[in-house]
Amino acid sequence: MPTATFAAGCFWGMEGIFCQLVGVISIRVYADETLENPSDQTVYTDTTDHAEVVQIEYDTDQVSDETLLTVFWTNQNPTFISTPYRSVIFFHTREPETIAQLSTDKFAKFDQYHTSIMTKMTPATWFHPARECRQPYLEKNGLPHCSI
Repeated sequence: MPTATFAAGCFWGMEGIFCQLVGVISIRVYADETLENPSDQTVYTDTTDHAEVVQIEYDTDQVSDETLLTVFWTNQNPTFISTPYRSVIFFHTREPETIAQLSTDKFAKFDQYHTSIMTKMTPATWFHPARECRQPYLEKNGLPHCSI
């Protein structure tokens, strides 16, 4: 199953948006980078390299990489650089990396923020799912959305 991983602010906000797309099979939330199985408190201290991320498994017959990237770009502030809430596209194979670079270039031309886009692109390495109580948090708690 193809996988896309994005960091774009609050993972619950992004989870709530991506789960509405036809073709999204599953979404898991949490963090990337160096410390295995980080606690919420560790991530929120902004002392690790962790980012709040959504990892999406999807059906390419129903939703494209381009659609996922459009949702990513239009539902976040790619100029925000706080470590846990930074903007990152984690690519799993070379083809999505190419598509991600093209979408970054396209989005940068709009210059709606009048400042540099800080979104990074990096190979997906580790993914540490959040505790089960955090998956899917909005749905479990009857919340309609989370501000990103």
